[in-house]
Amino acid sequence: MTGDDSLGETVHGGTIDRGTRVRRTARRLAPAAVVLLLQLVAFPMPLGAWLSGLVFGLVGSLAAVGLVLVWRSNRILNFAQGDLGGFPATLAVLLVTAGGLPWLAGVALGLVAAWLAAVLAPSPARYQIRLAMVRQWASAAALGYQLLIPLQASAAWRGLSQVLASERQEQQVATAQLSALRDVVRSAPSAAALQQQW
Repeated sequence: MTGDDSLGETVHGGTIDRGTRVRRTARRLAPAAVVLLLQLVAFPMPLGAWLSGLVFGLVGSLAAVGLVLVWRSNRILNFAQGDLGGFPATLAVLLVTAGGLPWLAGVALGLVAAWLAAVLAPSPARYQIRLAMVRQWASAAALGYQLLIPLQASAAWRGLSQVLASERQEQQVATAQLSALRDVVRSAPSAAALQQQW
């Protein structure tokens, strides 16, 4: 094996050198780079807004990677997988902001909390039993939740329509009172007569 072969990657019995890998990667990333460059030239924006969008995009991609990893390992879509990392992250932020710890200490304690959560996970035998139960009921739970969404939307729509109807009725009453007052003011021959009516 030569020094050049150690840089290569074995694919189907052949080796791919580093230059080929770089060209393949560049070809894959070129459309995204062109779109990004076009966006920056045609629609310029402040660097802070651009970085904020980048951070939010990366957080979304991390959530997607988490969903894929959980699906590939368990064959279950676990939409609560963000909570597994949410607790240690929230703990780290609270230790820094409310507890007054230095930033690095808060992050280190958050990582320790994440490690403890992983270590204190149920044993594999109990996990397999729980996994079988979850697989059995996961579809029913997902369908039930999907049925709740339209019910919540219809309840919100009904509540909104009742509020709008109540506001319309109040507006009609106020308009009627205002026109009655306007008629009284217009029909009064003088200010003294108007004061006597009120």
